[in-house]
Amino acid sequence: MGHEDMICHQTTSMERREESRSRHESLILLEEIPSGRYSLGEVTEYSIGGMGLRSENGLEPGTDIFIGIENSPYSNNYDIFRALIVWCEELLDDGDYFRFAMGVKYY
Repeated sequence: MGHEDMICHQTTSMERREESRSRHESLILLEEIPSGRYSLGEVTEYSIGGMGLRSENGLEPGTDIFIGIENSPYSNNYDIFRALIVWCEELLDDGDYFRFAMGVKYY
């Protein structure tokens, strides 16, 4: 199955939350571990334990990733986080480049 054909599982947003999240928008680069495949994306919200993001590719829950973020909500610098994909859902096709929404939990 190709990356672009990835099927993600759906859950409701309330089932996914462990901490309250704050809005934040920033471009990100996702790197899958250990394959090294990259995807572009954007952060939509963050919390102390993870973040919500959108990406051009869907990643299966349980996938290990590095997140490189230009405008970190935690500092004034570029940050890199290691995280685990917790949930993923395909968004309605509204012409947006980022077709998948995901939630990640930091290690």
